Amino acid sequence: MHALITRRRGALIAGLALTSAAGAPPALAAGPQPFLAGLTSQQLPVLVRLSADGRTVSRAITTLQLHCTSGATFFQPDAFTNVRVSTLRRFRVTFSLPPQSVDATTSLTVSGSLGGQVDRTATRVSGGTWSMTQVVKDPTTGAVTDTCTSGQVRFSAHR
Repeated sequence: MHALITRRRGALIAGLALTSAAGAPPALAAGPQPFLAGLTSQQLPVLVRLSADGRTVSRAITTLQLHCTSGATFFQPDAFTNVRVSTLRRFRVTFSLPPQSVDATTSLTVSGSLGGQVDRTATRVSGGTWSMTQVVKDPTTGAVTDTCTSGQVRFSAHR
């Protein structure tokens, strides 16, 4: 049994060596792709997974630190899925959710964005930016009672 496992490992290593020698980038291999990892300018982790062909950001996740006009500070997780990468290897997406009623005197509107550029081998994302803003309003008067924002958070990620 042990010899069978050893042979399989040897065949796998030989197969990888042949693939590398042929010049095929491992990032474009079929199957699930590993995450690219890095840190944001807020020193928080960011993970990005590209599709096998590098044309889609399959998933991007991080946690953002938001600072409010009221003086409060808190951490908010955020994620994007299925973001198209252009032929220039750039991606950008924005969102704005409709106001959500928190209670009778509070509504919350959330908006944000994600952008960056993928290198030719799909092993690095550079020039990444991520942002989120939350606006708290009194729905009866329409007055803004607080605004919380991450600002433009920069990041890069690589294998």
